Amino acid sequence: YLRYLRIKKIEEKFPDFLRDVASAINSGMPLPKAVKHVARNDYGVLSKYVRKFATQIDWGVPFNKALLNFAEATESRVVKRAISAILETHRSGGKIAETLVSVVKSLTEIEKLKKERAAAVYQQIVNGYIIFFVFVGTMVAMTNFLLPSLKSMGIGSFSQISSMSEMSYNQTLVEEQSKKLVSAFREMFLYMTVIQGIFSGLVIGKMAEGSLTAGVKHSVIMAIIGYLAFTVL
Repeated sequence: YLRYLRIKKIEEKFPDFLRDVASAINSGMPLPKAVKHVARNDYGVLSKYVRKFATQIDWGVPFNKALLNFAEATESRVVKRAISAILETHRSGGKIAETLVSVVKSLTEIEKLKKERAAAVYQQIVNGYIIFFVFVGTMVAMTNFLLPSLKSMGIGSFSQISSMSEMSYNQTLVEEQSKKLVSAFREMFLYMTVIQGIFSGLVIGKMAEGSLTAGVKHSVIMAIIGYLAFTVL
């Protein structure tokens, strides 16, 4: 999940980096020099990758190789696709600045669509949490009200539930068996709630941000809420 957050921040800053490089190229700098020029700017998480990129150019690494190394280091599919387009333009001798501007526009539009999708599914996220809370409430109610009633049942009725059909068992043995059964049900309800929270969170992440990894935070929140509901209530 931390890797996902890092890549997300890189993708947010990457258009700013390309925009600055395009401005430097328009001012008359060649692409390698433009990269070294903007490496002094602050791009958050992306900064260290940009500086490493500029350092490799200073060390004499071929520009195309350094560019590919930069794309691989970020681990972002968005960055890799953009670098691929830039690399092809650089090899063919096309106008790099125009390509960079086009890539920036595409990335900006993609980011805008992601935010629109997140806003559109916000109600579904809320519904997902409400459904989970209803599930937790049902499990807690069954644990606190249904199971105690089973525990207090008489020898005849409860012995049938626990498969103790022989009336020769004494009351103490029946109570011990009933406690074990209640404990087993309570443990099962707890596992069901935690599992429900984990997978509900993953689904919410997939709907909201298009990634199961993005749902990890929801899974952790829901699993903790479900666990605390059984240990506190």
